[in-house]
Amino acid sequence: MKKMILPVILVISLITGCGVANNNPADNTSIVSRVFEDIPKGEIIFANQFETVSEYPFKNDMMEMLYLNSLTEPDPLAPPGGSSIDDFTGIKDDWPTEYLHPDMPVYTKGRISSWNIWDNYNPYDIFIIIKDTNQEDLDEYILELEARGFYESSGYYSKDLFSVHFEFRSKDKLKINSYKTEPEEWPEEILGFMPPPRKGYLTYVGLEMGESVWGDLRFIEMTEEDIEEYGNDLLAAGFKLDEYGNYIMENVRLNGKTFDEFSGFFERYDTRDWIFYFSFKNY
Repeated sequence: MKKMILPVILVISLITGCGVANNNPADNTSIVSRVFEDIPKGEIIFANQFETVSEYPFKNDMMEMLYLNSLTEPDPLAPPGGSSIDDFTGIKDDWPTEYLHPDMPVYTKGRISSWNIWDNYNPYDIFIIIKDTNQEDLDEYILELEARGFYESSGYYSKDLFSVHFEFRSKDKLKINSYKTEPEEWPEEILGFMPPPRKGYLTYVGLEMGESVWGDLRFIEMTEEDIEEYGNDLLAAGFKLDEYGNYIMENVRLNGKTFDEFSGFFERYDTRDWIFYFSFKNY
C-alpha cells in the first residue's frame, strides 16, 4: 500500500501546487523560483509542461478511495477536502453491531479508530480499526469468540455465514475484517434429482460442460456428522454408495440429455467446509 501511496502523494503535490516553503519571510522570491534561475532554459520549458496538470485535478471519488484504503495503514491520509472522518467511516466510536454476527462480542480493549464497508454491494464486508491494543488483548477476545460458538478455519473465525479475521497493522493497531457469505439457491436445473442437505449452507455451484461434464458444490457449516447424515439422505433418495465413497445415480437428465451415470464424492476443504465433486457420464 505504501508503495502506491507515496507516488500518489507526489502527484497530488503537483496537482495542488505544493512546493518548498519559503523560510525567509523577508524574501518575496520563493526558493523554487531562485532554484529555477540556475536551471537551463530547455529544462525549465520541459518542467513547465506539467503546469497543465492542475487543470485536471483528481476527482472526489478517487480521493475518497485513496483515503479509505489508507485507513488500514499505520499512518492514514487526512480526510480529503477538510471533511470529517465520520463522513467516510460511519459511526467513528461505535461498535458496528448491525453488520456483524449477532453473537460477535464487542471488542472492549483499546479504542475504535474507524470502521468502514469494503464493498458498497455488501454492507457485511467491513473492517474495523482498533488502536491501543495488543496480542494479549486479542487472545482474550478470541477465547470469548470461541465460547460463543466461533471456530478457527484457515486463519479465520467462523460461525454460520460470517467469517472474522484479525491482523495487526502495527504494534498497537489491530484490523478486524468481518465478512458475510451469501448462500446459493439449490441448483434444481442441474441437480433436481438430488436432495439438498438439511444442515449447513451451499455457497458455490460450479458446472463445466464440454467433452466431459463435471462440477462441484461447496458447503459450509457442516460437521462430519452432518455429511454422514446427508449421505444417508442420498441413499434414501435412490443413490448407491460404491466402495470408493462415490454416490451414484443411474439414468439422470441434464439440459434435456440423459446420462448413464451421475457420481459424486465429498472431500473436506476445511474444518466445516466441504466440496462435493460430481460428474455426468455415458458408458
